[in-house]
Amino acid sequence: MEVKYTPQGETGKTCADCKFYTPKPDNPGIGDCFGHEVEAKGSCNMFQPKE
Repeated sequence: MEVKYTPQGETGKTCADCKFYTPKPDNPGIGDCFGHEVEAKGSCNMFQPKE
């Protein structure tokens, strides 16, 4: 399945809310997801809430 990223996610469904997102220690607004650098406020079709 292809990852379809959007730079602005819905409230509660942003990259920062996703279990696949890992924030960068020096910049929490940016992180890594599936080998890509993404913004914490973005989202994609692979979103899974953190447990």
